Amino acid sequence: MVLDAVVVGAGPSGLIFAEKAASKGLDVEVLEEHAKVGIPNHCTGLLSVEGLNRLGLHPSKEMIQQKISGCYVFSPKGDCVEVRDNRVRAYAIDRSLFDQHIAENALNSGARINLGKRVDSFIISQNRVIGVQSQGLNFHSHITVDAEGPSRRLLSKSGLFKKWEKPLLGINAEIKAELEPEMAEVWFSKTYAPGFFSWVVPLESNYCRVGLASNSGMIIERLKKFIKKRFDSDFNYNFRVGQVLVDGPLSKNSFNGLLLTGDAAGHVKPTTGGGVVMGGLCAIEAADIAVKAIDQNDTSAEFLGLYDAKWRKKYYNEFRSMKLLRNIADKVNDDQINKAFTLFVKENLNDKLLKLVSSGDMDFQDAVIKKALQDPKILLLIARIIGKLALDEMLQFVNV
Repeated sequence: MVLDAVVVGAGPSGLIFAEKAASKGLDVEVLEEHAKVGIPNHCTGLLSVEGLNRLGLHPSKEMIQQKISGCYVFSPKGDCVEVRDNRVRAYAIDRSLFDQHIAENALNSGARINLGKRVDSFIISQNRVIGVQSQGLNFHSHITVDAEGPSRRLLSKSGLFKKWEKPLLGINAEIKAELEPEMAEVWFSKTYAPGFFSWVVPLESNYCRVGLASNSGMIIERLKKFIKKRFDSDFNYNFRVGQVLVDGPLSKNSFNGLLLTGDAAGHVKPTTGGGVVMGGLCAIEAADIAVKAIDQNDTSAEFLGLYDAKWRKKYYNEFRSMKLLRNIADKVNDDQINKAFTLFVKENLNDKLLKLVSSGDMDFQDAVIKKALQDPKILLLIARIIGKLALDEMLQFVNV
């Protein structure tokens, strides 16, 4: 028996693909290495309201651990900028329950989910992926969907695509601490989170989720130090460690008989490392092309390349602008960040920031980035921090 599509990985992108493709008549089977969908959970679980609406996903009360309307942003030396909206912008989600909800949608659409099935390799014949091998069993398919996550183990093993930036290491833990409800925290400091930032997300019942990502290792020690700094206390907690992608999409997400979705495709926001929404939106495009490919009996790289064309047309500018901000953030040091906070307050830019946030989108950031770069005061502040030449390159890059 040859499946229409076999999906590697029961994360959000793989499950969304399965649900959309199966609902349009494809025979879809999802292979998941773990015994239960959503477990273990490595994600902070902060998802935007706009993004969830775009995906058509509406989390239940049981899944929502806190509603978030803003955040406090801290400099390395502890200065704070408050960014507060007058509406709920995001939910802190129980990702295990959330993923299981998406899995139920996929099952209800006719997809099958095969748990405890670790995929060992793609089956490749005449430069075409014709399925996967798992624990000695072959699953042949017209289309294989790699939604395995940030490790890209199968892709690397196949030799189809070899070069990408090394993921950051991320870590988080849940601790008991009283915080202001609906206000998350973002902390910038190369001491605690070189290459990224630290965060605190309030949950229900006076709990919070605290974490960071780093490009230089020692993440457990870094998180312990950050928790000590932020809460002035020691906690007993269980760490959850994962990988965080910030390099943006791979240059190619389609091959003969193979589509990449989610983290495996690099459909992750370089600014925050979040991949549920953008990965899900691109997975919907992948399902649409898969249905057409099966209908026309054409799973060549040329036909499946329509998937790359579709997601690029809709979302490439978003990834590009977010990658630009990530590149800038990686170049500035703590002294420059401290200077930025000082100038921000001195120039009284808080009202401008609040207007940008209120009109902006947590997932579609290109428009608000370009709008910010059209403001003379913001341009002057950036130039004083990173230099005029770097600013000129940035403006040219985003075509402002």
